[in-house]
Amino acid sequence: MTTHQNPVPNITQRLAPVPNWTKLRHGEEVTIRQNGEFVASGHVDMMAIDGSILWLIKNDGHGRALFLHRDGVQIFKRPIPATSTPIP
Repeated sequence: MTTHQNPVPNITQRLAPVPNWTKLRHGEEVTIRQNGEFVASGHVDMMAIDGSILWLIKNDGHGRALFLHRDGVQIFKRPIPATSTPIP
């Protein structure tokens, strides 16, 4: 039996940094890191309009957490794949 590996990395596994928190939307799945270390992952619940505060509903029923932009935490999310139009 022959197995083939796909040489192109799966884009859904890569995470893109989100330096401007005002670009985040309710319900988006994100990962939070601080000083390169994993802190939490989950879905955006609420945000301040100016992007200074984010409430996260953590995965696996670990509750809700508040994060402040000024504390130096970094948010990452999966990039939205480019849509392709079918060839007629």
